Amino acid sequence: MEEIENFLVSFGKQLGSDENSKGDRRKSFIYHKDFISATLLRRYSDILKYLFSPWLMWIVVAVFAGLEMIYFFHFRSMVEQTPINVYLIAGLYLFLALSSLVHELGHAAACRYYGMPHGNIGLGLYLNLPVFYTDVTHVWKLSCRQRCIVNFGGVYFQMILLIPLLALAIINGYGVLDYVILLMNFNFTLTLNPFFKFDGYWMITDLLGIPNFVRLHGRLPPSL
Repeated sequence: MEEIENFLVSFGKQLGSDENSKGDRRKSFIYHKDFISATLLRRYSDILKYLFSPWLMWIVVAVFAGLEMIYFFHFRSMVEQTPINVYLIAGLYLFLALSSLVHELGHAAACRYYGMPHGNIGLGLYLNLPVFYTDVTHVWKLSCRQRCIVNFGGVYFQMILLIPLLALAIINGYGVLDYVILLMNFNFTLTLNPFFKFDGYWMITDLLGIPNFVRLHGRLPPSL
């Protein structure tokens, strides 16, 4: 059985390579280059995989949703007191670069939680725009529910990252955090959009039962 599964994965990768020449894959990733190896990535994904324990996920999502509601219900924007300048833009860029890597680490950690290997993290061009991606091709072996968790893993890790920032913004009303929180929420909306090959797209294909042998989870990096 394992030999058959390995053959199908290899076949799927070859199929993806063939589609590249036919235009389908070229339309999604014009260029891609790995920069974090699976071996290095696994050192961290094996440690962080325990964050996908169901009870812990429910707590994190509930806390995040609660803080989001409190923040936006009592939202008193300090944006006008914190005008945009080059330092703010640079800071937001660096934060989103970090959050993008955290996002990809979330996909990898979810794979490891379900005992599946993951590939490298890389940077590519999607619709002429730069995107980060994680190769999680082997998740097709998992159940639909498990694949959806892997799909959600990137946003889930970003929720964990955003929770202390939401709490700090609610307590102190620090203006710079308004930019961060609003930008991250916009990013969540874009990432979960089912019309582009980001996480929302893979969730829809899994829920509809559409097979995808070669899977690259990508999201827009901070330059956007």
